[in-house]
Amino acid sequence: MNAEGHKSKAEEIERSLQKLLPDSKGKNVVAIVELVCGIVQHLIAYGLETKYVEHNNKMKYFEREDEQCER
Repeated sequence: MNAEGHKSKAEEIERSLQKLLPDSKGKNVVAIVELVCGIVQHLIAYGLETKYVEHNNKMKYFEREDEQCER
């Protein structure tokens, strides 16, 4: 995915996040955290792609431990 693709995906996920907010009773905490992590991953990739013209598409540094164990 190129830089603009990452930026666009982050914006798309953020629009989805807005549908869950406000969450004063905390019913959507897990979904909110997962969406925020996705946004952050895409924004980091966007920044790396913009500044250095490359990034690791696998983003292995952001995988959860249980995903790493499956490989």
